Amino acid sequence: MMILPFLFKNVRSLLIDNEGVLWIGGISG
Repeated sequence: MMILPFLFKNVRSLLIDNEGVLWIGGISG
């Protein structure tokens, strides 16, 4: 349960930096 948020945070940073805001918004809700 601790790895999920950790990875998500890293992936989020990478996606946001790579035009992944929409991708995150869709998955995050």
